Order: sequence, then C-alpha cells, then structure tokens
Amino acid sequence: MLGRFGRLDALVNNAGIGIFKRLEDFSPEEFDATFRVNVRGAWTGDGRLPPPVKAAKGLVFMISSDVSTRTFLTGGPNSASKFALRALARTLQRENLELRATELRPGATDTSFAGSTPEPRARNGSSARRPWPRPSASPCACRRRSGWRSW
Repeated sequence: MLGRFGRLDALVNNAGIGIFKRLEDFSPEEFDATFRVNVRGAWTGDGRLPPPVKAAKGLVFMISSDVSTRTFLTGGPNSASKFALRALARTLQRENLELRATELRPGATDTSFAGSTPEPRARNGSSARRPWPRPSASPCACRRRSGWRSW
C-alpha cells in the first residue's frame, strides 16, 4: 500500500469474535480467544503500523462496540474485551499526540455475528420488521424512568 500511494492516512482496526454464555460456562480457551482476537489483534495492528500513520499524522479507528461502556447477561468476556479496546484507543491517543485515535462504538445490529438470523429485507431495502420497538414515551420520560444519565 505504501509503495502504491506513498503514505498511510488511516488505520481501521475492525476484527472481533463474540462468545456469549454465562461466565461460569466459559472455558479458559474461550476466554483467551476472546481477548486474543478482540484486544491483542488490535494492539498488534497498531504496534506494526504506526510509523507510516504517524508520518502522515493520520487517523486510527478502533471499532469497538456499545458494550465498551456497559455489560449484559452472557456478555462478560466480550464486554471486558471491548472495555480493554477502549482503553487502548485512549492510551494510543494520549501517547501519540500527532495522531487522531478514536473508538467507534456501533450498537446492536441485525447480523449473524452472534448466531442469529438477520430479518429478511423488504423490496425497498428496509427491514421487514423493526428490530427494536420504539419507545411510547418521550426520550426525556424514558431517561427519568430508567435512571439513565448522559455523561
């Protein structure tokens, strides 16, 4: 890539696995695999490519997940690995002021990532069914009810 374009302006780390079950049901091998791919894979990529990205004063995108700020049932190691990826992105930014590093946290989407079957699409490309129900109350009322606060 450097030979063809002469510089590397951006690095996108987007790899991950998800194993979802109760913590007590995780084997040490599954736990290690989750961190090996989700955390070490991103770190290894950043460890090998920063010189060209630094030279270009480029961008580093760490594709994480909305679970880097929360936990959920059967998602312990996955959430922990995304928390760790968030810490790597922030540390990378603080240690390399010439770069712009950011963590992107996409939310739940209708994919086969966790073993589900995506909904069929309507002819216009939209989902045949909404994956999430719309709240019946205003967002402010939902926040008050749930105790949710913005940071």
